[in-house]
Amino acid sequence: MVGCLPLRSRPLARTSSSDRAIQVGADSLTRAERAGQPLPANDPDRPAIMRSLQLGLVTRNAEFSSLGIMNRETAMETLLFVHQAFAAEPGFLAATRSTTALDVLARSVSADALRKNPSLSPRAWGQFLAYAKTRRPPPWLNSSWPRRGTSARSSRVPPR
Repeated sequence: MVGCLPLRSRPLARTSSSDRAIQVGADSLTRAERAGQPLPANDPDRPAIMRSLQLGLVTRNAEFSSLGIMNRETAMETLLFVHQAFAAEPGFLAATRSTTALDVLARSVSADALRKNPSLSPRAWGQFLAYAKTRRPPPWLNSSWPRRGTSARSSRVPPR
């Protein structure tokens, strides 16, 4: 299931004057959601959905570096979802700048947490920590990180 888009659960509004076609569509969507079916790769609407998703991500992710991060909570949930759904498609993540945007966001929320000013709810923070646990550290961190058994302070103090 490479690049499958899971269908999201959402309540469907039912009115007394609802059209039968809308009702049938809503019922089939509900059945697919209950079955946990992702959007099939051969779905005729998939190219349009993928293009819309790509355009939205490119636009929003580019704003992170120029305009700043407007809503950290929503951005974190969205980018983590995109990274999970498209983990097997690094080309899509690179084309939408999602990896760069998530890195910028991760640095921002980490800096906020170090200043004791958390910018995420407990739920989003937990999702971020679960993601961060599975991430490989950047190459620059491995060379400067203290070795096991030494503290960060002792690794910076020159030997006597």
